[in-house]
Amino acid sequence: MTTGWLAFMSLLPIIVVGVLLVGMRMPASKAMPISFLVAAGLSLFIWQVPVKQATAASINGLITFVHVNHTNSFFK
Repeated sequence: MTTGWLAFMSLLPIIVVGVLLVGMRMPASKAMPISFLVAAGLSLFIWQVPVKQATAASINGLITFVHVNHTNSFFK
Protein backbone atom coordinates (compact mmCIF):
# COMPACT_ATOMS: atom_id res chain seq x y z
CA MET A 1 0.00 0.00 0.00
CA THR A 2 1.10 3.53 -0.66
CA THR A 3 1.99 5.97 2.06
CA GLY A 4 -0.91 8.25 1.14
CA TRP A 5 -3.40 5.41 1.46
CA LEU A 6 -2.01 4.41 4.85
CA ALA A 7 -2.17 8.05 5.99
CA PHE A 8 -5.83 8.23 4.97
CA MET A 9 -6.58 4.96 6.76
CA SER A 10 -4.91 6.26 9.93
CA LEU A 11 -7.17 9.32 9.86
CA LEU A 12 -10.32 7.29 9.21
CA PRO A 13 -11.36 6.87 12.90
CA ILE A 14 -11.09 10.65 13.39
CA ILE A 15 -13.04 11.29 10.19
CA VAL A 16 -15.73 8.84 11.32
CA VAL A 17 -16.05 10.69 14.65
CA GLY A 18 -16.34 14.03 12.84
CA VAL A 19 -18.99 12.76 10.44
CA LEU A 20 -21.01 11.05 13.16
CA LEU A 21 -20.84 13.85 15.74
CA VAL A 22 -21.07 16.90 13.50
CA GLY A 23 -22.59 15.65 10.27
CA MET A 24 -25.15 13.22 11.66
CA ARG A 25 -25.48 14.85 15.12
CA MET A 26 -25.12 11.46 16.80
CA PRO A 27 -24.40 11.47 20.55
CA ALA A 28 -20.83 10.68 21.55
CA SER A 29 -22.03 7.67 23.53
CA LYS A 30 -22.91 6.03 20.20
CA ALA A 31 -20.25 7.58 17.94
CA MET A 32 -17.21 6.61 20.00
CA PRO A 33 -17.86 2.84 20.08
CA ILE A 34 -18.28 2.95 16.29
CA SER A 35 -14.97 4.79 15.98
CA PHE A 36 -13.36 2.22 18.29
CA LEU A 37 -14.58 -0.60 16.02
CA VAL A 38 -13.21 1.20 12.96
CA ALA A 39 -9.83 1.68 14.67
CA ALA A 40 -9.74 -1.93 15.89
CA GLY A 41 -10.67 -3.22 12.45
CA LEU A 42 -7.97 -1.12 10.81
CA SER A 43 -5.36 -2.33 13.29
CA LEU A 44 -6.27 -5.96 12.66
CA PHE A 45 -6.73 -5.92 8.89
CA ILE A 46 -4.61 -3.04 7.54
CA TRP A 47 -1.65 -3.05 9.94
CA GLN A 48 -2.02 -6.75 10.80
CA VAL A 49 -1.63 -6.28 14.54
CA PRO A 50 -1.98 -9.67 16.29
CA VAL A 51 -5.38 -10.21 17.92
CA LYS A 52 -3.78 -10.79 21.32
CA GLN A 53 -1.96 -7.45 21.16
CA ALA A 54 -5.07 -5.56 19.97
CA THR A 55 -7.11 -7.13 22.77
CA ALA A 56 -4.46 -6.25 25.35
CA ALA A 57 -4.38 -2.64 24.12
CA SER A 58 -8.19 -2.45 24.35
CA ILE A 59 -8.17 -3.81 27.91
CA ASN A 60 -5.43 -1.35 28.82
CA GLY A 61 -7.57 1.48 27.44
CA LEU A 62 -10.55 0.29 29.44
CA ILE A 63 -8.49 0.16 32.65
CA THR A 64 -7.14 3.67 31.96
CA PHE A 65 -10.70 4.93 31.39
CA VAL A 66 -11.89 3.47 34.69
CA HIS A 67 -8.88 4.90 36.54
CA VAL A 68 -9.27 8.40 35.08
CA ASN A 69 -13.03 8.35 35.61
CA HIS A 70 -12.64 7.21 39.21
CA THR A 71 -9.92 9.79 39.91
CA ASN A 72 -11.95 12.64 38.44
CA SER A 73 -15.06 11.67 40.40
CA PHE A 74 -13.02 11.77 43.60
CA PHE A 75 -12.46 15.53 43.25
CA LYS A 76 -16.10 16.44 42.65
